[in-house]
Amino acid sequence: MPETLAAVLKLWPILVVLASIFSSWALWSAKKQFVSKDEAVKQDEKHIALLNQRSELFGGKLDCLRDKTDHRMDVMEKDIAVIHSRLEGLPTKDDMHRIEIAVGKVGGEFQARAASQEASLKALERNMHLLLKCQMEPES
Repeated sequence: MPETLAAVLKLWPILVVLASIFSSWALWSAKKQFVSKDEAVKQDEKHIALLNQRSELFGGKLDCLRDKTDHRMDVMEKDIAVIHSRLEGLPTKDDMHRIEIAVGKVGGEFQARAASQEASLKALERNMHLLLKCQMEPES
């Protein structure tokens, strides 16, 4: 340990010089990497001037595009309003369920009536057959 301490005491001027060189380099790099406030303000002013110049050149075109976009948005809003009004008139899920049940009941009633009418038709056919048979037989 005393040998290490002696070596550090001999080399401390070199270590201090190296540390100061490194810190100077770090500060110089930071100054080059980061922009000062004055330079940032100058750049902002330059960009604003350029944007104003371009907006003057393309202002008419941008206004035309904005008007077209506004018109398209109005048309789309009207279309959406029409769709909403049409959807309000459509039956809901519960309405469709009630309709399905009612149609099932009506179908069952039709089947029952058809069966009843079929039985009546068969009875009528038998009666007609008997009448025709009686008419065809000679009287004795």
